[in-house]
Amino acid sequence: MIRPEAAPVYDKVDLKLGIKSSLRSVKPTLALLYLMWKDMGYPSEVEYATAQGNGIVLRDDIENSLYQNIQTIIPTVTREEFHSRINENLMLKAQLEPLLVAFELVWKVAKIRFADGRPNSSERTGGARFPKKIWFTTNMDLFDAICTSDTAYESVLFSWLGFNTQINADKEKVLIHALTVFSESAYFKLSDNGTDVVFNLESVYKAVLSHDEAIDISGDDEAKGALRILKSALSENLIANLVAHNNSVSAVDREVLQRYYERVSTFHQLDPKEYVTAASPTTLVTDIDYDAIRQEWMEKENQDFIIACLDFMKAHALFTDSAMEVLQSKEWCTYLFRHNSLKGILLRVDPNVSDDEQRKDPHGNSRYYADKYPIGDAEYFVSSEWRPDREDARTSFIDWIFSLMQKIKFSTGYQSAFARNRILFGAPGTGKSFTLNHEKDALLTDGGEYERVTFHPDYSYANFVGTYKPVPHKDSEGKDAITYSYVPGPFMRTYVKALQNSKTDTPKPFLLIIEEINRANVAAVFGDVFQLLDRGDNEVSEYPIQATEDIKKYLAKPDVLGGSPEDYAEIRIPDNMFIWATMNSADQGVFPMDTAFKRRWDFTYLGIDDSETGIIGKKVILGQGEYRRIVEWNELRKAINAELISYKVNEDKLMGPYFISKKNLPDGEMFDSAAFSRIFKNKVLMYLFDDAAKQKRPSLFAGCEEKSRTQYSKICEEFDTKGVSIFCEGIRNKFIDVPGDDAE
Repeated sequence: MIRPEAAPVYDKVDLKLGIKSSLRSVKPTLALLYLMWKDMGYPSEVEYATAQGNGIVLRDDIENSLYQNIQTIIPTVTREEFHSRINENLMLKAQLEPLLVAFELVWKVAKIRFADGRPNSSERTGGARFPKKIWFTTNMDLFDAICTSDTAYESVLFSWLGFNTQINADKEKVLIHALTVFSESAYFKLSDNGTDVVFNLESVYKAVLSHDEAIDISGDDEAKGALRILKSALSENLIANLVAHNNSVSAVDREVLQRYYERVSTFHQLDPKEYVTAASPTTLVTDIDYDAIRQEWMEKENQDFIIACLDFMKAHALFTDSAMEVLQSKEWCTYLFRHNSLKGILLRVDPNVSDDEQRKDPHGNSRYYADKYPIGDAEYFVSSEWRPDREDARTSFIDWIFSLMQKIKFSTGYQSAFARNRILFGAPGTGKSFTLNHEKDALLTDGGEYERVTFHPDYSYANFVGTYKPVPHKDSEGKDAITYSYVPGPFMRTYVKALQNSKTDTPKPFLLIIEEINRANVAAVFGDVFQLLDRGDNEVSEYPIQATEDIKKYLAKPDVLGGSPEDYAEIRIPDNMFIWATMNSADQGVFPMDTAFKRRWDFTYLGIDDSETGIIGKKVILGQGEYRRIVEWNELRKAINAELISYKVNEDKLMGPYFISKKNLPDGEMFDSAAFSRIFKNKVLMYLFDDAAKQKRPSLFAGCEEKSRTQYSKICEEFDTKGVSIFCEGIRNKFIDVPGDDAE
């Protein structure tokens, strides 16, 4: 019996909360998305546009179908009017990124990418627009279940497109309500007094229902990512039950919103998504017996436990401004310690308010011990919420206190002859990666760690540094759930390891290796980290950058660096962190590097013959009959390079010694002829034909039949027979040795 296969594991979704692109008109964009999907026969995917100059226009067949459709509803619309209005739609005029955020992250109706696979940021600068491809989700099916049997809904959608037609207001409300339901799982971010707050519509409903005044959804800084889309949707009355005015929202009908909010809340309870996760212990190195202290504290009763912790902090002068900010913040205490007190672990005593009133929550329950704890010139109530069953809260809190004892150092005193930021470059096959590997081993001889990453055109800052992503985990009942956590990239992982090590007395090197660094847009990938590459005389970043709230929270987690988030308001690269990279400017599809970026690196050039020692004397028998020759690979490589130079081909397009990989070299003197022939055709001939000698094929392959010189398959066929005789005289005449009859 055939059974279902295991469910696939999908890549984590990047929330893209920092994208600055806006979508000024949401209704017509969503309307065109649905109408063209329906008229195309409900495809699973479609490339809907074609290039026209520097822009794109709707495919002719889609436009024709839509025009026939609108004629049944609004027969007065001319073809010219329809063509003009449709092609002004943001599906064709907007950048990819706001469409991506709207379709993927807010309404989850479709996935959208460039049809040719170019990076998502390709339209970020300049006015050019490129054809896009869409993959639709089941939310489109749900939307169609409403629209499919009633043309009144299509009238509404055509009116959203900007065509003048009477609509049924009730039908429009139904469509808006459906889109609102789709958006309930979307997340947004705003800045509140310097702190990033990630929220969803449920959060908005709760705030609206809890206050009489309107609720601000803009925050203190410029709106980004999905929040920009939400603001556009609200301005177009596209979120049911809410009305917006001057970036503030209120309820259309509080009673209706209350009932809907309760349903949304129940939905999220059945499909839990948490914003933060519990912290785990970290290991610290100092002269203090932390293990013994930890064991002693964990065995204490609740009040004795927290007082012992505070006494330890007082004894070691750990009540810094940033530490006090954490201890008095409900948000920080919840985030770092899973400790949900009234306002924070510490509540400053207000002499103008009765003690009992300050200690109790709105339900009359006391949340703080009666005794007051003195810190400096003030007194504080101490949280009584340290329940015996909350060992995770205790553990995280202890780790945080211990981390305050261990201060990170950007300048560890680590000495090395190797450059901190370096790029190895040269022609293909010159041994760049091999050299880095060899020198990596030398760097890490006495300890340390490394991580390797390969850049590509779609690689982003979120991939490299980190971002918030949904992450699977087990809830309190052991069930699968989703939590939203900051997921570090290779830069941040290496950075954290280097700083963790900086707390010790034995600094070690931590190395990040970037292969093919110029195959990504380095300016976009590095972002503000770019500034950190400027190293001073002590090999520490000369100029710090301001860390985002996401990064500060992540670094302050007890299992990362610990301490307080404000400890990481400014960050630098420490002297024990190394960043090495390789690049080959001859590759196709590489991104240029500006001078400002280049000057922050030490460049090492590997010459075309610098590493040839290992391949000298490696020979192979090529050709058949009168064409059989003994050929040394290194001499053949040099002969081809010399010919390419005569064509004025740049050095970075020549072939290095290891253009044929070291793993393919024979242990002895002779190559296996069949194996070498296969590798040579697939790597060398392909490279010469498609790239290095693309414009000089008839000259380079002059030994082939004239009609074969511009056909790769024919050149390969003749190579099997003629060997090096397929090349011009300048190459083939260098190989005259004929093997004996017994040669293999």
